Amino acid sequence: EAYASGNLQRSFHLLEAMENRGSHEWYLLQGKISLQLQRWAEAAAHLHKAEEAFPDGCFPLLETCYRELGDFQKAYEYACKQRK
Repeated sequence: EAYASGNLQRSFHLLEAMENRGSHEWYLLQGKISLQLQRWAEAAAHLHKAEEAFPDGCFPLLETCYRELGDFQKAYEYACKQRK
């Protein structure tokens, strides 16, 4: 509910407080929130843990993270993965 309403800080803290941390879904949501908060490296770390289960959801977000971090080689790699 906090995420859907756009309350990113609250969403972030609620996810951090969860006991069932570590699922692919948790990492994907945490990555999306971190990305929106412009925590690029943190977002990339979370998204990497979810990309096997959710490649279509993670690849464009990882491209954005790496572009913002200035790692254009990695950004290009994730752009190419989206075309496959």
